[in-house]
Amino acid sequence: MSEPRKPQYPVISYNHILSELSVNRKDPCEVIRELISNSYDANASQIQIYPLLQEKGFIFFDNGIGLSETEEINGITPYVAFFSIGKSTKIQGESIGYKCQGSKLCFASKKITIITKCSDELWWRYISIDNPQKNINELFDISSQFDHKPWDSLSELFPTAKAQTKNILKKLNQDFFTTQFNHQGTMIIVEGLEVQDFSSFYSSNEYRKDEWSYLKHYIRFNTRHGDMRILRPNYTGFAKRREVSFRETIGYNDQCQLFLWSMIKYNKYGLEEIKSGYPYLKKPDATEKIKNPAQVSRLDDGNFSGRYCSTFSHEETTYCITLAIDGNRRALNKYPELGRKGYGKSGIKLVDQRGTFISSEGVKICSYNKIFEHPLLENYFILSDKKVQSHYILIVNGSFNVVTNRNSLTDASKQILKDDSFLKHIKKFLDEAQRQLPVFRELIERLNKENQEAKLEAYIDKLDKLKKDIKNRTRFKVNNIEQLKDKWIIQP
Repeated sequence: MSEPRKPQYPVISYNHILSELSVNRKDPCEVIRELISNSYDANASQIQIYPLLQEKGFIFFDNGIGLSETEEINGITPYVAFFSIGKSTKIQGESIGYKCQGSKLCFASKKITIITKCSDELWWRYISIDNPQKNINELFDISSQFDHKPWDSLSELFPTAKAQTKNILKKLNQDFFTTQFNHQGTMIIVEGLEVQDFSSFYSSNEYRKDEWSYLKHYIRFNTRHGDMRILRPNYTGFAKRREVSFRETIGYNDQCQLFLWSMIKYNKYGLEEIKSGYPYLKKPDATEKIKNPAQVSRLDDGNFSGRYCSTFSHEETTYCITLAIDGNRRALNKYPELGRKGYGKSGIKLVDQRGTFISSEGVKICSYNKIFEHPLLENYFILSDKKVQSHYILIVNGSFNVVTNRNSLTDASKQILKDDSFLKHIKKFLDEAQRQLPVFRELIERLNKENQEAKLEAYIDKLDKLKKDIKNRTRFKVNNIEQLKDKWIIQP
């Protein structure tokens, strides 16, 4: 009788998974997006970001609750969760980062340093790790050390700092730590981030004419700080009465200030505040020559504008939806920082910010113009046309599950977007927008009319071509069929 076989277990390489996650990005600034989301989840009221162009890295600070090494949440401390894979202190449906994998983008670097402090601690804690992508594994000791003078530890990281970095270190001095960082918070210092052409993406300077910062506008358009739910009705023109229902959704926060270290005067640097909320365009003022879609000769030259928004409940989840209409010409004029044909501007393209998008917990995830392919939305199918998208942005926000790199939806989320009962809410919203927003109604009517005219013109052109080609076609007779005998037949 043979001996019982020993049980076999799979082997999981933390180091390999970490290496994969740390480079699993679509955009060079995604690590900033993830850290901003973490700061919001840590209830920070202030975020400060300092690009380090010479060191190809950055210093990221927030005054959130800090990374505790003693208090467990969901079975793990925030500090250990920062270094872990698949274990998170966050709850699905309340935070986008419940998989605890976004912060691993920090590890695709030559060095990462963390300085943190919780409200119940007397001193700061400090850890610095070289080549984290290669060195961190299941056996690596991540214990931090208490630090009475973290400002000295910070300066020692840059023994040969040049002028730009020295200016930042002067700002983050003892006074900073004992006033702004004395109660609680976290500072993350990343050096040697694996990003090609680093300065093109991480420079924050916009001092010179036609100089635009990719990082600054990435934060505005693609992070939690650019939450689509922050309506600012007095500025954007959205209905003020809708603001209350948007504010009541889980995770809404318009109180966090974000500052980016930038050149504010020639050769003079300081912290520039980036306002919270998605950068919807300002509502038209009396100086703008606004004409509705029915009044312009060409829609591409349209300077029209309109706003509509609402919330709805589906399967016990509240969704927010905004429709911001700005004609192609108005969008080109009012978004000078966004790239268009022949002009790179900030590096973020205007065309990539137009059309229909899905947002999860306030963070814009991906475009989703295919939503109009469903039969329930056939009356709005024209909105899926690439050229038509230049006139509007439609954003649907909810607790959508996203894949690891946060740039696309899971299959479960895609199923929600195909569900008839969900799409009926979208149809109801668009129908109401047509009734209550003349600009939208006229736009749809004009688009459908032009689409029909284009189809008719194409059909007529096809018929004319067929007529002209008849004389060039081969002709023949079929003499062995009595009915066709002596008759010319034209080859199809």
